[in-house]
Amino acid sequence: MSPSIEARTDMFTPGEYPLPDGPISSRSCRNVRAHAAAVTVLSAETTTAESCSPALGPPGGGEVVTAQSIGEAGGMTTENSARAAGHAQLGSFRVNRMGFGTMKLTGWPQGKQPTRDTAIALLRRAVELGVNHIDTSQFYDRDGMNANELIREALHPYPEDLVLVTKFAAIEPGLTADGLRKNVEVNLRTLGLDRLHVVNLRVGAAIAPVEESLEAPLTALAALQAEGAIEHLGISNVTRAQFDQARDLAPFVCVQNAYNVAMRGDDPLIDACEAAGIAYVPFFPVGGFQPVLTEHLGTVAERHGVSTPQVALAWLLARSPSILLIPGTSDPRHLEENIAAGGLRLTEEDLALIG
Repeated sequence: MSPSIEARTDMFTPGEYPLPDGPISSRSCRNVRAHAAAVTVLSAETTTAESCSPALGPPGGGEVVTAQSIGEAGGMTTENSARAAGHAQLGSFRVNRMGFGTMKLTGWPQGKQPTRDTAIALLRRAVELGVNHIDTSQFYDRDGMNANELIREALHPYPEDLVLVTKFAAIEPGLTADGLRKNVEVNLRTLGLDRLHVVNLRVGAAIAPVEESLEAPLTALAALQAEGAIEHLGISNVTRAQFDQARDLAPFVCVQNAYNVAMRGDDPLIDACEAAGIAYVPFFPVGGFQPVLTEHLGTVAERHGVSTPQVALAWLLARSPSILLIPGTSDPRHLEENIAAGGLRLTEEDLALIG
């Protein structure tokens, strides 16, 4: 197999992604091409605008930047840094759009588990590469490897700009008012924080949303936020109806759902997030590709001398300025590749071929 279309198994489990029925919507294709032709970014290093993606500001406002558009020249930036992906707002926090997910560091719930030394080194290297948005959870825990504890061991005292996003789910101690309070207490302790930066309320099944009311858990979580234990709230694995319900219950800054180039059912929700100034954070960002799509991704990868997962990540960044990425891995080489994908600029021709 060509190195440029190398299969990556560290980011998804085969068979874990439902494939879309029929052709991918023309709406999704138009959205990507329109965004790629227009978005801009302010360089994290200087005030010079560079080809990338815009800061996602609050509804009705935000900073104004000027830059050349992406999708004109294409190619890869020379610096391997998370800053190359551009930046966006995650509530009051400004983060680079290429972040890091920690689930793979623990081998939870199953799969290959790296050594503790490797996990610590990966976290430190991610931050060295400019990552300032790390996704975690206390329940990412297996055989003595706990994601929160790894983060604290590797990075505490934390860099001033580092944002840690944790999540609470229907896993012990659960989503009752008492369970949520216990979740807050244990996450504060294991992460070594006085206040949690962002907490996602994770509902539904393993990777599919379930229509159920968010009122009880989200209201209880908002009460804990009001006490000062949490800076911002988010929601995860939700439907559009739950998104709308949540907006009536409490302010939240992000949605974390399953989405990738082959799995585009959330297109309307992404558009809603963009319009509202809410970040959209896809989990399972790579996987489930149909043969024709795999071929097209491979063709684009060959053009740029990169891997197909890098193309898939770059496509997500081009899809909407609201999207923040948190690809996870337990492989040091794949960490470098994932971060480098933030500097990949897909051309109009690339985007048209991918569809």
